[in-house]
Formats: sequence, C-alpha cells, structure tokens
Amino acid sequence: DFATLMSVAGTNDYDILAKWLYGNSNSYDILNVGDKVYYGHFSDVGELKEYRNCGYITLTFQMASPYVYSNIINAEYYINKQKIITLENKSITDILDMDIEVELLDNASSIVIKNVTTQESVSLQGITKAEDKHFYIKSDDMTITNMNRQYKDNIMIDYLQNDEFLKLRYGVNKLKVVVNGKA
Repeated sequence: DFATLMSVAGTNDYDILAKWLYGNSNSYDILNVGDKVYYGHFSDVGELKEYRNCGYITLTFQMASPYVYSNIINAEYYINKQKIITLENKSITDILDMDIEVELLDNASSIVIKNVTTQESVSLQGITKAEDKHFYIKSDDMTITNMNRQYKDNIMIDYLQNDEFLKLRYGVNKLKVVVNGKA
C-alpha cells in the first residue's frame, strides 16, 4: 500500500473521481505516477477536504503486484532481411514478458526473433497465406494470434518451429530479427 495526495478542481471532477475510485471492482485500476505504473485497487479513501475551491483527498492504493512498471513502449521497426534492435528493461523485476506485433510483407514467409542476450528465440516458418502474415506474439500466455481473423485463436502456433517465447532480462537486451524478405 502507498498513499498519495491529489487535487480536485471542480464539482464535475468529484463525479469523475468517484467513478474512478468506486468503478468496476473486477478489474485493476492503473495509477500513473510520473514514469511509474502501478496496478491495484483503491482500498481506503480518506476524508475530502476543501481549501480555496479545491478539494484534497488522501487515497490508499493496494497494489496487485509487488512490482512497479514503466509505461508501455510502442516502437515500430521496418526490417529488410535483418535488423538488431536494442531494448532496455529498467523495471525492478529481472524478467519481463514481451508482446510483439508482426506483419510479414510481400513474399516473406518466415521470421526469427532472437534475444541475443538470453539466447531465447521465436521462429515461425512457412507462412504463405496472406491472411496469416499479420500476427501477435504474447510471451506471458505463450500465444500467437492472427490479427486478420475475426476470432482470436492460437492457430498461428502451427508455424512455430520451437517452443520458446521471448523475455527481456534486466538491463540492455539485443534482439536480432531475421526475415526472408521484409517485415
């Protein structure tokens, strides 16, 4: 648990604040403080105090995880045959899962993504159907889903040549991406 002080400017903001604090209890709240991201629930709401037309409240946030996360980083890369990509894990956890969206272009039918730092790799081969060339690799639940189909299944697993999924270790990680064409 940790406590934070936040200001509320007007009466409409009270409604927004109440909805945020007492909203859906079946999902986690996301709290951004600077460049840190926390997942959890507000477990205690202190007394609302007003001072000079501003409201102040002390909140207690019970974290769902013992970890502090950074903001999600979205980066796009164009790959012609091969590329080295450097990513840095600055989190307080030693291992982070990765989510990677891939689109094979033109006649490309295979891709290997290897974390040179950890020696883990994901290799997909023989992707010739146009509708299968856009997919999403999720390390946390070890799935590969097709982005072009109405349903989200793990049918892309048929193209998988190994059973490893990529993770980022603490510090600098170098990913080597090899495609038999462009992605």
